[in-house]
Amino acid sequence: MQYTPHRKLKPLIVICFPLLVITLIFWILSYLNVGPKAVNQLGMLITLTALVYLLVRYALTEYVYQLPDEGNIFTVTKVGGKLPRTVADIRLSRGDRVVLFEKDIRKKEGIERMENYCVSLFPEESWLFLTRIDGRKVALRLECRADVAGRIRARIESLPEEDEE
Repeated sequence: MQYTPHRKLKPLIVICFPLLVITLIFWILSYLNVGPKAVNQLGMLITLTALVYLLVRYALTEYVYQLPDEGNIFTVTKVGGKLPRTVADIRLSRGDRVVLFEKDIRKKEGIERMENYCVSLFPEESWLFLTRIDGRKVALRLECRADVAGRIRARIESLPEEDEE
């Protein structure tokens, strides 16, 4: 199975357009010497940095989730820039779980580290892949539909007992 999440651009545009307008306002104020020039340039720099970060992270970066037909390795590949890069390569075990993402789940599940592999700024549906790495509870946030999460869950449940850690 290979799955590429579908990007939702509307929330990104709703946030980036005002940031662009604010950046342009700071640039015009700085150019016309209205108010302290250093404050205007600092404001322009901060809003431009936030704008570039959001565009690179949520408009130019894609993630591909891979679960091969054979084997028990779950891989997340980041596609952006020149070459794809593997950001997560996890050997599935019987203790792993896939649960629906909720706002307070980090505290409820005792998650020590959470990695966000969603392509949308505010995904409609996202799931957490809960696993243990070096004794720490780690969660990978995946933007996928329930059927994809179900496939990962079914693969975990089909693992033989001897793979249990």
